[in-house]
Amino acid sequence: MAGSHSKVSCHDLSSTKSGSSRTQGLEPSIRSSGDDVPRITECATTARLIKRGKHVNASPKARLRNSLLGTLGFLELANAGDFAANVWNNVPVQTYVIVLMACGGTLALALTIPAIIDARRSWNNICFLREHRRRLRNEMRERLGDSLPCDDLDAIRDVLHRETGSECINRFGMNVVMGAGALIIGVGTLMAIWGANRSVWLASNILSGYLGNAPVALYGLVNSVWCFHLFRKARQHKRATAEQLRGHTVLDQLHRRFLSTQIYAVTSGLTTLLGGVGGMMTPTLWMGYVVLIPVIISSFACSFWWKKRLAYNRPFTGRTLGLEESSIILELEYIAKMQAKHEAGEGVDQFVNDPRCLVALLDFITENDMFEDLVISLAGDQAISDALFVSSPGPLNITKSSLLELPPKLHPAIVDGARACINTCSLQRFVYRERYLCDLLGSLISGNKDQGTIIEKT
Repeated sequence: MAGSHSKVSCHDLSSTKSGSSRTQGLEPSIRSSGDDVPRITECATTARLIKRGKHVNASPKARLRNSLLGTLGFLELANAGDFAANVWNNVPVQTYVIVLMACGGTLALALTIPAIIDARRSWNNICFLREHRRRLRNEMRERLGDSLPCDDLDAIRDVLHRETGSECINRFGMNVVMGAGALIIGVGTLMAIWGANRSVWLASNILSGYLGNAPVALYGLVNSVWCFHLFRKARQHKRATAEQLRGHTVLDQLHRRFLSTQIYAVTSGLTTLLGGVGGMMTPTLWMGYVVLIPVIISSFACSFWWKKRLAYNRPFTGRTLGLEESSIILELEYIAKMQAKHEAGEGVDQFVNDPRCLVALLDFITENDMFEDLVISLAGDQAISDALFVSSPGPLNITKSSLLELPPKLHPAIVDGARACINTCSLQRFVYRERYLCDLLGSLISGNKDQGTIIEKT
């Protein structure tokens, strides 16, 4: 693993003898094991940081991020913000109704803030996915020109299609449509306070009525169609993998992933559809708000499920020419072993063959997509941060080499930071990688189903 850094010595900072300080760890990742296995995702050795004052953040468009805002599930509450304006739609407006209108309208307007914040986060993901699509398109053009197979690129593009659709519809579209609906409903509800004025009363009815709720209903229809597509794809992949991988150890990982996707697709599709129906009922029927009660609860549950069970972080894919089902299965088996180590309470000393060697730690971190996490954590150390940002206060690309080239007196802090990063971040990174690889394997097997190849149980 340290072959590419032969000029950099391993810094053993243990106070014990070298013979007793080294623990024989789990076998290294297949990417560093010497096996002829294509790289599925890029082994990111660069982190692009942006420093604003004392705060250091990663470039938002450098990777696909699981950045869904936790409060987004409450957007459906905006649909119910006009309760007082629609139920007590008469003049003169009673004092208690004015209080309820003020509370409901303010709540609806306040919910536009998380919608705007999350829309920006989602747009960063969309920009990343567009760049990834451009790279794949260029690579496919090259392969077709050289008469090379493109099965692996077709599978990656299939996953990319679902990632893009989910970001554009399930997330960005929801933020834009429901955020705009919350703004219209909020304004209309607050205007209803001055309902004694005929013109204001009429404008309030229009805004908090069908105009504010129609976009949400339209979105519910579009989202339900997309969720049906996600459900159908997950079912197709579940059937294909069950047939292709009969008795294989990774089948449980795959089917858990596909089942989670199906649960989300059904729940989200029904939630947004019923939310649209309930919203269109509220201008004239108070029973519409009864419909919205389970919709609001379900909406929050869907957001929680998406963030905790479906979404993931990932970098770009690398060169995958020759990628086969067996390559992904090897990675999934490796991930399962590492997760078992975590569940057993074992840490970095069992993950890395030389857990006090800076090069070995950095190799493990980059191979398992934790380099950005490490750099962000190291930037919190003032001495390391000053050394990293000595040249420029603006955007800076931090590489593995730049960490190794820092003054030797900083290496003990880097080693401690790397060990802490592995202990705290590795499990989540393995979970994210498992989710992406399950989707990729499902697409690859489904695309190659006509070949009728059966993978033997190992």
